[in-house]
Amino acid sequence: MLRPIPRMSVTIAGRPAPSGMASPLPSRRRVPSMLFFILGLTALIMLYGGPAGAQSGDRLLDRFFPPPALAPVPPTLTLPALPAVLPVQVSVEQHNQAVHLNNQGVDALQAGRADQAVSLFEQGAQLNPGEVGLWKNLLAAQRQAERPPREIIQTALRIMAMDPAEGMAPYAAGMAYLDQLKSPREALPFLAEAVRRQPNEPRFATALASAWDKAGFPDQALAILKEKAAEVGDDPYPLYLLGNLLVARGEFPAAVRALRSAKAKDTEGYAHDAYLRARFAAGDLVGLDQETADALRRFPRILNRASLERILFSLQPHEYDFVEEVRVQIANPADIRTFHFVLRFPPDVPDHQKVQVKAAEIETRGRRTAVTWTGPDADGRFSFPCTESPGATVILRVQYRLQVVPWLGQRGPFRPTAPPDLERLRADPKLSLADPRLERLLQRLAREPGNFLQNAYRAVGRGLSYRENFEDRSVAWALDHPDQCDCTEFARLLAALALKRGIPTRVITGFLVKEEFLRSETNVGHAWCEVHFRDKGWVPVDPTLGVTLDWAYFGNLLSDQIVFDYEEEGRKSRIGVDFVSTTSDVGVKISNTYRVRLIR
Repeated sequence: MLRPIPRMSVTIAGRPAPSGMASPLPSRRRVPSMLFFILGLTALIMLYGGPAGAQSGDRLLDRFFPPPALAPVPPTLTLPALPAVLPVQVSVEQHNQAVHLNNQGVDALQAGRADQAVSLFEQGAQLNPGEVGLWKNLLAAQRQAERPPREIIQTALRIMAMDPAEGMAPYAAGMAYLDQLKSPREALPFLAEAVRRQPNEPRFATALASAWDKAGFPDQALAILKEKAAEVGDDPYPLYLLGNLLVARGEFPAAVRALRSAKAKDTEGYAHDAYLRARFAAGDLVGLDQETADALRRFPRILNRASLERILFSLQPHEYDFVEEVRVQIANPADIRTFHFVLRFPPDVPDHQKVQVKAAEIETRGRRTAVTWTGPDADGRFSFPCTESPGATVILRVQYRLQVVPWLGQRGPFRPTAPPDLERLRADPKLSLADPRLERLLQRLAREPGNFLQNAYRAVGRGLSYRENFEDRSVAWALDHPDQCDCTEFARLLAALALKRGIPTRVITGFLVKEEFLRSETNVGHAWCEVHFRDKGWVPVDPTLGVTLDWAYFGNLLSDQIVFDYEEEGRKSRIGVDFVSTTSDVGVKISNTYRVRLIR
C-alpha cells in the first residue's frame, strides 16, 4: 500500500513552491515455494570422535561423506551509469500547470486509478522535468499500475541521478529485476544501493537478502537477515526467509525460533506451514498434532496442505482393517500330499500397536475356505492347513484389526530391558560385518563430531540411493550397488555400522501406510531399525525415511508404521510353507501383498 502523497503548491508572486513527495512502502512479496526444514534431535547417546577430515580420495567414503561444497564467490556489485540530468528552467505557468497535473495524479492514485495517475504524472514531468517529486510520484504510480519493469527501472534511474539520498528509487528498480524480470543478480546492485542510501530501513535490507539468496549466495543473505529480520515490524516474511536459510545450514534450533516468531506475525498461513513442517522434520513432535490441526482449520488454503494433512495423519491414533495375502505358486501341484502355510502374526507393541486376528481363509482351485490356525510353534509361528488338494496357486488371506498410536521418543514411556546378546545380533551373515568397507566407513564415522548414531543415520542416507528391488540383499551387495537399494538395505547397513560400534541394533520389518495404499493393494512393505539403550529399551530409527523427512522417524514410531517382525540370526522366516511331496522338485514360489483400510 502507498503512503498518502501530498499535493504540490502553486507558485505565488514568483516564489518557488514547496514540494514534499512521500515515498511508497515496498510492494508485497510473493511467498516462494517452501523448502524442507529440519531441526536437530537431542542425542540419544553421546559418543564423540575427533574432527572430520577433508576429501579422502576413496570413492566409497566420498559418497557417504561428500566434501562440503565451496561457497560461491559473490560478484562485484556495479550500478549502471545513471542518466545525465541537467538543470532546466521552466516558466511559472509551466510550473503551475505541472503542479495541477501532479495534484490530479495524486487524486487518481488515491482513488485507485493508477493508470490515469501515470499519464498525469508523465505530463507533469514533461512540463517540469527538474521537479524530482513528480518523478517519485510517477514511480509510485507505475509500480501500483504494474507497468512494464523496464519502464519502472528507467524512472528509478532518473530519480537516483536527481536525488543521491533517495533509497526508494533503487529499491523499486531492484524489485523490478527481482520479482518481475526474475533476475536477482541484476537486482543486487540496486538493492545494495538502496541499503547504502538508507541503512536503517530494514525492508531494503530484507529485499537485498532475498536477492542474494535467489542469486545463489545464501551466506550473504543470512548475514543480513540475522541482523535485520527481527526489525521488520509485523511482516513475517524476513523471519520466514531467515528460518529457511538457517535450516539449509543445519542451524536447526535457531531456524525453529525464527519460524516461531514468523508464525506469530503470520495472517496468511505460509509461516505456519513452514514452522509445522520444520518441527516434524526435526522430530519435535509433542503437541504438533494439535498445532497442525489448528492451522488446517484456520487456513483452508494453506500452502502444502497435503503435506500437513499427512503429518497430522501420522500423529493421530488410527484403527486399520489390514489384510495380508500370501500367494504360493506351485510348479507341480499334483506331487503335493499335505500343505500348510506358516505365519508369525504381527506383534502387540506396548504403547504403539494392538493386534486382533479377525479371520483367515485359503483359496485354491477357485474355492475359498475358512481356516482355523494352530500354534504357535517354538518360533512363534502359526500353522494354516490347506484342506483342499492344492492347485497351481494357493493363497492365504489373514485379516487383522490393528489399533495404532504414535509413540514419541520425547515423552516415552520407555521400557528398559536387559542388554540383548550382541554376538547373536551380529551373527546374521547378511550384515556382512567382515567386509573391510564397513571398517573404513566406521573409521570415518569416528572422526565426525557429535553423536555416532545420528552421524551414521545421516551417512547411510547420503551414501545409498533408493530404488525398490523386492529382494532381501546383504550389506556387501548394498555397498556394491548403492544406487539400487531399498529400505531393507538402508536399515541393514545402519544396523551393521551400529553393531560394529558395539551398539545393539536389529532390523524391523513392517508396513508404512501411505495414502495410495489406502486405495489399492500393494506388495511394498517397509523396514527400519531398532537400537537398544539400557535406560530406554528398543528405540526405532528409520534411515530410509530420514532421507526426506530428516528426524521425524528417528526415535519415534508413528501411527503410519505397522510392525511385523524383527530379524535375528537363527530366527525362522516370518512367512513360509510346509508340505509333503512325492518328489524333491516341486517348484514353489512365495510372494505376499497387503490391503489396508482406514476405519478411523
